[in-house]
Formats: sequence, C-alpha cells, structure tokens
Amino acid sequence: MKFPRLDISLKKISHNVRSLKKLYGSKKLEIIGVTKLICGDPVLASVLIDNGIKILADSRIANIKRMKESGIKAKFMLLRSPA
Repeated sequence: MKFPRLDISLKKISHNVRSLKKLYGSKKLEIIGVTKLICGDPVLASVLIDNGIKILADSRIANIKRMKESGIKAKFMLLRSPA
C-alpha cells in the first residue's frame, strides 16, 4: 500500500519568497511567513528567514517554541489567542 507523500522544493520556496518580497516590498508592504502547515519545521523556517521574511506566524505555541529552540532568529506571531 502506498501512502501520500509531499515533496518540498526548498529552491522553489526560496524563489517564491523572493518574488513575493519584491512584489509587495515595492508597495511598501511586509509579508509574514505562516509556518502552521509545516508544524514549525526549522529547515523550512530557515529558508523563509534566509530569503527575507522577518516575522513567522503559527497557531501553536509548541511550533514557535520548536523554531526558537532550533535557533531561528525571527519575530514570532501567534495566530490565535492562547488557551
């Protein structure tokens, strides 16, 4: 039995982040990287930060803690009020 598999291209994510930063930066808008779907994965969070994202947002404190403990240097935003 085959299970679903998700292939993530860090190169494509990098390209997309740079494109969005250029597009919205020209309009004086800052974008926030939402890490909810990736469960605060430090590798993917690093790609966002390395390509110009300054703020990472997640709906789970545990995911934010995971990124901080992995050395991710960013501002963090909680997407919901804590329980």
